[in-house]
Amino acid sequence: MTSNATTESLFSATALKAVAFVLRVFIGWHFLYEGLAKLFNPYWTSAGYLAQSQWWFGGIFHDIAASPSMLTFVDYFNTWALILIGIGLMAGLFTRIAAIGAIAVSYT
Repeated sequence: MTSNATTESLFSATALKAVAFVLRVFIGWHFLYEGLAKLFNPYWTSAGYLAQSQWWFGGIFHDIAASPSMLTFVDYFNTWALILIGIGLMAGLFTRIAAIGAIAVSYT
């Protein structure tokens, strides 16, 4: 009876690891794709999103949208953050840092 329970828990642990791996790679691919789409689109800018924001950081985002130099920096940072987060998640490198970065980029 014990060996059967051990086998079931080992299988479920292995299945859970496989699901986590696939999920991590798919989420990483999504971040990488979005970063590359922004990188290769010369007309992409975050100005519209920042100018229309209304909640907690609305005032700060409006100021960023109004400043061409800050807007350029934010666009550059956003693009490369998405690319690096995607690579980190897909490759399994610095996954905790990449996950924290993904949360920060997603919620700001």
